[in-house]
Amino acid sequence: MYKENGSVLVVILVGVVLVITSVAATTFYLGKGQDALFGFFTAKQNIELDATDSGKIKTKEELAQINQKILDAMTPTATPTATILPIKTTAPTPNNVINITGLSAKENGAAIEWKGDSVNGFKVCYSEAANPTYPGSNCTLKGASERKFEIGGLTAGKTYHFRVGIYGTDGKVSVYSNDATVVPTGSTSNTTSNNSGTLNLTAASNESGKVSMNWTLNGDPINGFKVVWADHANPTYPEDHWDYRDNTSLRNYTWEGLPSGQTLHFRVGIYKGGQGVTTYSNDVTVTVK
Repeated sequence: MYKENGSVLVVILVGVVLVITSVAATTFYLGKGQDALFGFFTAKQNIELDATDSGKIKTKEELAQINQKILDAMTPTATPTATILPIKTTAPTPNNVINITGLSAKENGAAIEWKGDSVNGFKVCYSEAANPTYPGSNCTLKGASERKFEIGGLTAGKTYHFRVGIYGTDGKVSVYSNDATVVPTGSTSNTTSNNSGTLNLTAASNESGKVSMNWTLNGDPINGFKVVWADHANPTYPEDHWDYRDNTSLRNYTWEGLPSGQTLHFRVGIYKGGQGVTTYSNDVTVTVK
């Protein structure tokens, strides 16, 4: 605060010129920090206070408004905050490329290996014609984690073509591997230890979309079984839905992904390689849960 003989000196603060002249008994207060300018006074005359538009007479109320504007200008601006957006991630998409990396001859059979990705598994298909397909050729469903398979029941000396397909959730093969060929070794007779035994089948649906099959047979066919189903009586291979099981001691199988509520027919057959299915079981009717 400055006071001299009843008159206030000129004060320059924060770029604002305060000119107070000829004021009798005038008191003027200057604060500190952000309160850099605040005044109150008793005077008989108006006070001139304007850094940008001098010459205008300011009343006490106008002075207070200017004071507030200066304080607002000196108040630190809030620091903008950045909004962090979440990063969208998606599950990795399987690589739709599949290749047969190994195919070797076995006695009346073959061993195959492949590379590729699949969520729902693979169809390993073979035929005597090039580029076997599913359906239409001899195909076996393998799990998504499997990358090799041995198959029996082939005729020695014949040339077989193999392909592996990516099996989709829609029951179709979308992408096939390269076509590879093999000539099985061994005897050309290729007979089974039991081609005409009696197969007795039972089947039931205890879970949604699933049917469990169980059968009995005296002896073990060396080429395995074909399990089949259809919406009509006595389904056959390869005309209807089927799967190949090369495990000769297998006596049970579970179909999955079947249409719930539908009544279907099931059979199992003794497979004899190139001669197809030689013997079928009884036909069992099941309503899928």
